[in-house]
Amino acid sequence: MPNCQSCGGEYAEGAGFCPKCGAGVAVAEVEVPAGQAVAETAPAAWLADPTGRHELRYWDSREWTNHVSDGGVVSVEGEPQVAAQPDPEPAETVPPVSMSRAKRASIVVAVVVVALLVLGFGGLSVWRNGTPNNPLSSQERLMRLAPSDGSTGVLDITYDNEASALTGNYEFYETDHPSSRYEIWPNEVEMLVIDGADSADPFDFYMVIQGPEPLPGTVQFTNDGVSAMTVTTQE
Repeated sequence: MPNCQSCGGEYAEGAGFCPKCGAGVAVAEVEVPAGQAVAETAPAAWLADPTGRHELRYWDSREWTNHVSDGGVVSVEGEPQVAAQPDPEPAETVPPVSMSRAKRASIVVAVVVVALLVLGFGGLSVWRNGTPNNPLSSQERLMRLAPSDGSTGVLDITYDNEASALTGNYEFYETDHPSSRYEIWPNEVEMLVIDGADSADPFDFYMVIQGPEPLPGTVQFTNDGVSAMTVTTQE
């Protein structure tokens, strides 16, 4: 049995169409002996078109059909011919991105480390400064900066003249970090020092830092409180 050129399926000898894909198959003309009727000599075959409009026409053993052939190309009479379209190429598939178990683990570890750092710095800030709704006092913030071994911490500070005059307290800020400001009540300090000399009177100390220019000094503190505050009026 011959094979269809479109799908490779077999079809019966003399058939006009492939039973598998429906495509027109190779046409073989069957000659009808002169003087004999078509119905008596050809059961089903491609025969010369009796209308003369085409080379061949398909006889289905009972009547002429509208399937015709010209130059070996099969078509249906009365319908426009459509050029055969090639099968579409399969879409290119992108392979999934594969990631090794070690690489996934390293990414997880990195994310965890970053999260811990963020939580750690955030927790340290809250521990040192309190929260907006529950801020720590200046004294408490200083205590939390004290060394953990019980020794005395020292800050280089600058006294804020204007702020001190308004509050009546010793107001100052860290020289290297002007945004870190503190306010200490006179009775919270054990010892006051002016230019290296002890001053037992907090009022004298307070009047000294009310000079025309901010004055440098230091604050000594431990976990128990402020042990000493100094001020330097001479360069």
